[in-house]
Amino acid sequence: MIRNPLLITLLLLSAFAYTQPPQSLKLDSLDAARIKYIGQFQALAVAEMYKSGIPASITLAQGILETSAGSSYLANHINNHFGLKCGTSWEGNSHLQFDDDHNAEGVLIPSCFRAYPTAEQGFADRSLFLSDPRKYNRYGQLFYLHPLDYFSWAQGLQAAGYSSNNRYANRLIDYIERYRLYELDQKAWQNRTNIPISKRSTLNNGTKMVLVMEGETIEELARKAGLSTSQLIQFNDGYWKPDSRPPHGTRIYLEEKPTEWTLSEWSYFYADNSQPIFELAQLLGIKTSSLRSMNGIGSNQEPLFPAKIRIKGGNMAGESIPVSSKKIHPIARATKTSRVPAPQPPMSWRNAQVLAQLLQSNDNKHPSLSPPNRIHQVKTGDTLQAISRKYGIAVQEIKKLNNLTEDHIQIGQLLRI
Repeated sequence: MIRNPLLITLLLLSAFAYTQPPQSLKLDSLDAARIKYIGQFQALAVAEMYKSGIPASITLAQGILETSAGSSYLANHINNHFGLKCGTSWEGNSHLQFDDDHNAEGVLIPSCFRAYPTAEQGFADRSLFLSDPRKYNRYGQLFYLHPLDYFSWAQGLQAAGYSSNNRYANRLIDYIERYRLYELDQKAWQNRTNIPISKRSTLNNGTKMVLVMEGETIEELARKAGLSTSQLIQFNDGYWKPDSRPPHGTRIYLEEKPTEWTLSEWSYFYADNSQPIFELAQLLGIKTSSLRSMNGIGSNQEPLFPAKIRIKGGNMAGESIPVSSKKIHPIARATKTSRVPAPQPPMSWRNAQVLAQLLQSNDNKHPSLSPPNRIHQVKTGDTLQAISRKYGIAVQEIKKLNNLTEDHIQIGQLLRI
């Protein structure tokens, strides 16, 4: 029998250490909170990836960073996970909170933040915020990146000024690689051809559209959407052929586009990047023929860039833009890039197990962003177009649900959404 108390203590400590999983003295105390956040919102992030092309890994990493792993007031009380402020075009609910805005005298003033009824609508609006044509010159190039290239996405967000933090991209990449969020992107990518159109469609300029999946033909897409091939080609200005395979992420409209911009009083689009007039029409959700007519651009002409493109109202007397008969090639989309994730500091055994289970259990069954039986009471200034944008449902669907034969609505009227 061992009688030395010190020796007994050392032996017991040694045995205890042997039975425990190896851990670092510098374990991240926020691992559990971040993993919990991933578990809560990974389905929404993947759902938005199918609709917008924004990598799920980027969405979750931004959410973790902007909300301090879900603990912020904005996330918990107004479902704003991305720090989105009202800006000049926001028509929804808002919340005032001191942040980083100052008046002309340099005095800190309350900032206006977007407020959402649900996290689903908050995530959906953030996708619309980044893909909004009005922000194209700032964020538009991100959508030409490959959906699996989280590294370039993170760097692109920082370069576009999403945050003033000069380590913003590095912090996003650190979260993506520490919590293996790139695996969600990879699973979504592998499952992309199995996702129904209803989970891929979104609205642009009040018109239903989807992003083409890599390798998908126009004929295949028409069949999935329940349209004839000729209808789908017509909705997209006759540009494609039935066997065309547009580049991954190309916008394809599932209904007729309007003849002008309808979402705001915005009358001009300032195009910095050289691209065919058809690409601009698809970006804006406007018929190509209308865009040509409003700007006096002939059928065999293209604008000279940078260009101030009229998108609302008729061609004004004496108003014209410089044009050329020289053909412009479509903007090239980036190919997939490979990156070996950087080695990560160790994680506690329990947290590592929870994370592994979360990533393994992701079965790509995602919630609908249009819950049934919602009721909207019409307020002053409401239009069907504004309500359409707020809830992510086409104007025609609202009219059908409510048996409306015209676009006129009355204050106090209750609409099924």
